[in-house]
Parts: sequence; structure tokens; C-alpha cells
Amino acid sequence: MTGYTPYPCKCKNCQGIITYIRNDIHGEVKANSVAQPTDILEATVWFQGRKYTILNIYNPPDDNYNPAHLNDTEYHQTIPAGDFNGHSPLRGYKDHNKTGEALENISHTTTLIILQDRDSPPTVLHRAHNTLSRPDLTILSFDLHHKHNIQVLDDIGRDHLPILTTLY
Repeated sequence: MTGYTPYPCKCKNCQGIITYIRNDIHGEVKANSVAQPTDILEATVWFQGRKYTILNIYNPPDDNYNPAHLNDTEYHQTIPAGDFNGHSPLRGYKDHNKTGEALENISHTTTLIILQDRDSPPTVLHRAHNTLSRPDLTILSFDLHHKHNIQVLDDIGRDHLPILTTLY
């Protein structure tokens, strides 16, 4: 991608996540291995004099997400986002899984807000089951909640549709 610096995950068992930072923005990215086998790239980004923490997360479908890295109750200028594979009726699934329950617990006990709900555009078509789902989530700390726009973008040739999150 022109104008961006790629930071691919280099973990031993990396599932292929990558974080891009625009070249005119100062930032650094490091792997966070606290929740293995979940892959987490933690970016610290400085933009317009403010420090943001952005977590790019991939949780494999059959693993129970352990949000040990989200154990504080209060967050500021924090954006966890990615493919969580968490099932919850709140996001349009017919069932719960442990990851979905962990995400609901985070939204009830912290200042983090999950933006997607059952009415949000789906990001995945499961071809085998011919079902649409929302495993890809954008989560914002409360201080960013009224300063954002999210948009599911067109297909880029992957099995998931990308989500563009814009802060203003």
C-alpha cells in the first residue's frame, strides 16, 4: 500500500496479521504474546499531539479468547479491532461461544464499547453454510465513541471485508 509502512506479525505461530501505519504518522508496533494463540499487534501512534493505542487482533475460530491484555477497567484513546471470532446474539449469531461471552464481559466491565451489533453490515460470507456473520469487530474506548465513523468496504479479494475506522 503506497504511503504506508507495513508491520507484519513475526510471531512463531503467526496467523498472518499485519498493521499498516501511514508514513506521515509517528508510530511503532510490537507483538503482544500475552493471549496466545491469539495474535496481537500493539501499535502506539502519535497523531495531532495525542497518543493512541491500537490493537490488531486475530483470534482463531476454535480458540477461546483470553482478553488478559484488556484487564483494566478504564481505557483512553484505545482501539482494539480485528477478527475475534466471538459468537453472540448481540452481533447476530444464534449462539454464544466463550469468546463472545468474554467480549460481552469486556463491554460490561470496562470503558470499551463494541461498535458492531446485529444490525451492522456483516464482514464474512461462510460459503459452506451460506451464512453472513460479524467476527470482525471495532472496539473503542468511551472517549472516542462519539468521534468516529466505521464503514465496511468492498471486497478486496480476501474472505473478510475490511472495516475502515475513521476518528475525527
